[in-house]
Amino acid sequence: QQKAKSFTRAIRKSKLLQCLLLGALGAVLMIIGFFGGSMSGDSDSPFYMVAMLGLFPIIGAGIYAMAGVKTDNKNNEDEDE
Repeated sequence: QQKAKSFTRAIRKSKLLQCLLLGALGAVLMIIGFFGGSMSGDSDSPFYMVAMLGLFPIIGAGIYAMAGVKTDNKNNEDEDE
């Protein structure tokens, strides 16, 4: 139980781990969806919707990763002068 708590704490503190987990979840959904859809042989298989749902965690991870990036243009302009 102590290991689970420390692992949870590490994930909550690390933005990189959160992004990687979201990306991995999206990748797993996409893989399951595409393989399930191709194995069913139906071009309108619901598995393809699972694959498209996998895009949301991947896009969310990218947005979450970029949300914390700060650009300080004033400091860069002062250094150039």
